[in-house]
This record gives sequence, structure tokens and C-alpha cells, in this order.
Amino acid sequence: MKSTNYDLHTHSDASDGTLSPADLVQNAHHRGVNTLALTDHDTVAGLPEARAAADLCGINLIDGVEVSVCWNGQTIHIVGLAIQSESNVLTEGLLQNIKVREQRAHLINEKLCSAGLEPMEWGIIQGQNVPTRTHFARHLVAGGHAKNINQAFKRYLAKGKPAWVEAEWLPLGEGVQRIVQAGGIAVVAHPLRYKLTRTRVCSLVEDFQRAGGRGIEVVSGHTKPDQLRDMVGISAQFGLLASRGSDFHDLSQVWAPLGGGPAVPEECEPVWTHWLAA
Repeated sequence: MKSTNYDLHTHSDASDGTLSPADLVQNAHHRGVNTLALTDHDTVAGLPEARAAADLCGINLIDGVEVSVCWNGQTIHIVGLAIQSESNVLTEGLLQNIKVREQRAHLINEKLCSAGLEPMEWGIIQGQNVPTRTHFARHLVAGGHAKNINQAFKRYLAKGKPAWVEAEWLPLGEGVQRIVQAGGIAVVAHPLRYKLTRTRVCSLVEDFQRAGGRGIEVVSGHTKPDQLRDMVGISAQFGLLASRGSDFHDLSQVWAPLGGGPAVPEECEPVWTHWLAA
């Protein structure tokens, strides 16, 4: 029997990915992914196109979204899986975050000007369904100000850098609840990326669970063995469902391709058991 390859965290050009939803699905299919979640930042706009492509490829598509939230003054990303994408409650929350993104984009442009750098044309920004810092990073790379996206973030867009702008996203509890009320499962995305101590990760998870959250990404992109052990431990300690995702954005992401990374260890309860049992 063919094993199932789950990739439950991916992005299309509906947010800050470079592939269209259809191309994303087709590439996932070629990579041997059987179950794919499209989880664009604060939007579900790419899901209809992805669904049509998934039906043609024979891939099981899970409707998803990645919601930006604030927790104790820090930005955290929460993936919503198996959501009802037309939920009014979810849509209202996503629109609030998109307004924050638009306001932040204006301020980033102002800071780029102040730093003597060419701003991104507003028409180009408006052409994005969801303006993100990654769009600005690509703009800086294209202008010769950084050799790659990572360098653009480190030099200009990260906290404390010339074009950094704080964003006031939905509060953690509200973001999680909007996912839950849309019938979805809330999952903490890439928990190690926030550079929190283990004590702080546990505090985050406790608040997340109180709000109705149920899962955590045990595998996120290129997960090293020691990181996997840490996440398995957190998952077990709090009884969280374990998720797996590449956080795919573009084909240059060779370190974490679609469907890549280790399998969810057997001692974990995978997040997909939720919808398989439904």
C-alpha cells in the first residue's frame, strides 16, 4: 500500500509564494505529495483554483490558511486546517489582518525612502492579494540591495532594521477562535522560528490551548533531529496533535521542498487523524 505524504503548510502567489495555486498543486503531485494543505497568509483566495487542480491530479486538498496573531507583543503564525473557507467569522478576521498588512506596506515604503532606497510602486503592492514583507524583500533583491531574500530581511526588514514596522495582528485567542468557529483545527506554525526559550514556548502553547488550539508543527521545513525531538516532547507534554509542513514558498527552496522533511514519529498523534475519523 502506498504511504501518504502529507504537506500541510504551503503558500501560493495568493500570498507570498511564487507559484499559482494550480502550479503549486501540480508540483506537489510531482513530488509525491498525496495530501496537501494550501495555507496562504491571511487569505483563502487561492483555494478554488487549488481545488480544481487537486481534483485533476488526484491530490487530497485540505482547505487551510495561516493567520498572523499577536501574543505578548510578538507575532506568531497559526495554521488553520480543514477550515470552512467561506465562514463569515473567519473572513472578517482575515480582512482585519489584510488592512493591517496594507497599512504596514505604506509604512515600509516610507521607511525605505527615509533610508535612501527606492520604494515599491504602490500599484505593484495593490496587485498582491496580500502584501507581505517577502514582496518587499524580493523588491530589494531585484534592486541590488541584497543578494537574496534572507539577506534582505536581515539588512532591512527584520526587527530593529531600517524598514521594520510593527504590526498589530489579531490577538492570539481571537485568531484561534476564528479558525475553530470556521470548523478548523488550529496549529502553531514553525514553533522554533520565534526564538523562544522552552519556558516561553510552553507558555505560548498553554495560552494557545486555552483558546481552543489543538496542534503544533512537529515537522516544519528542514527540521533537524534535535529539533524534532524537542517538538515531539512538547507535543507529548501538552497532548497536541502533530502536524507536518514544508512552509513552501518557491522552487528555489531546495532545503525544504514540497513534501520534504522527516515523517511524523509514530509516538505522535498526527493532526490528520482528526479528519480521517470524521
